Amino acid sequence: MARKYDSTRREEAAKKTREAIVEAAFELHGLGIIEYEAVAEKANVSLATVRKHFPTREALFEGCTSWGAHNAPFPDLALLRSTEDPAELLRLCVSQTFALYESLFGQMWTGLTYVRESVVLQRVTSDLTSLVDQLADLVMERWPELPAPAAEARGYLRGLISFLTYRALRHDGGLSPEQTTERITEALLRYFEGLESSTCRKEAARA
Repeated sequence: MARKYDSTRREEAAKKTREAIVEAAFELHGLGIIEYEAVAEKANVSLATVRKHFPTREALFEGCTSWGAHNAPFPDLALLRSTEDPAELLRLCVSQTFALYESLFGQMWTGLTYVRESVVLQRVTSDLTSLVDQLADLVMERWPELPAPAAEARGYLRGLISFLTYRALRHDGGLSPEQTTERITEALLRYFEGLESSTCRKEAARA
């Protein structure tokens, strides 16, 4: 009786090889390196093996995106939505958003660098933008009585919690992740609490 061919080991080996390639590519993308040759060397496999698993750069970007989405500390939207105190919500939004940025610091910059060349990176960038927009909207909902124009307040908030602001303070300003989080949180709290106080003063004056 002929023995059945057991492909389990071969499939498991292929899976491990693919994972090694993705891990290597993800790390290198964090350094701004996207060349296949560097990925092959980092993963300790041949260039042909990399191309076999990821025939195109888009496929490799997709693999790295999935890896990042699985491992990065994304904001806890359920927790944030259940946080009623405006100041606490703002603190949580800033800290969780910046924790995400820090975990993907180099990868996000590489994504922005090559975004015009990649449909995958365009989608990822759009998804991250939408996520931060959701967080900004959550914060704005907790401060409903702000003086007009509310669009200006949201714009200030959205600008300060953007990745480019975070990167500028970390990369150009030399601040630590903790310092960046604290300074941005302080600036936003002063701004929103100042607007709130202004509204209360105006209402008292009209009374």
